[in-house]
Amino acid sequence: MKILFLSDIHSNFEALSKLEKYIENADKTFCLGDILGYYCQVNEVIDFLKEKNVICIVGNHDRYIISKNEIGEKKINESVIFGIDYAIKNIRSDNLEWLKNLPTSISFNFEGISILCCHGSPWNVTNEYLYINMEDRLDKLDEFEFNIIAFGHTHRRYLKENKNKIILNPGSVGQARDLETKVCAMLLDTENYKIEIIELDYDYKKIIELSKNNGAGDYVYKHLGGRK
Repeated sequence: MKILFLSDIHSNFEALSKLEKYIENADKTFCLGDILGYYCQVNEVIDFLKEKNVICIVGNHDRYIISKNEIGEKKINESVIFGIDYAIKNIRSDNLEWLKNLPTSISFNFEGISILCCHGSPWNVTNEYLYINMEDRLDKLDEFEFNIIAFGHTHRRYLKENKNKIILNPGSVGQARDLETKVCAMLLDTENYKIEIIELDYDYKKIIELSKNNGAGDYVYKHLGGRK
């Protein structure tokens, strides 16, 4: 069985569409949250995920869009407000309902392999960051009795492979912060327990221009190859 893991699309359909063949060839595809936020292709991304039967969970940006009034604007970082407000104003009602019904994490067993998918961490499935330099925290993931633990949120890839355990962060589809201008994902082959690391190019300049035309600030340059 081939399982594709992707995360942090952030309303960037230009990037997501480059994974179409991988999604179609995989037996299952999991999106580890932050479907929306930052950029402007809100409904294009959700329509594509629904069409391709991608199994999704919510991330912190998605929660902001669902519950902005409950969370309170003061608790949302100023740099992400544009993407949140744009999504709230432009998301179709059917897509908002779809987003509201997504789980915060998924765990399942398949052919003797146990898998946990979350956005942040098993301890705080939506909000905790697990960065590559947090070795003590990452080592504690070995305490969980899952063969595969997949998470996102940091926009940076991480992969740790042991004999009976894989811990991974596939990186970001729509705003990679370790490989700027790239589309990142990971593909697991459960027959041989091998991970394929995916890096693809896309037209990031189109996303910069679209964001600017819709009123986004210059922060859109920061992780999309337009750094000054």
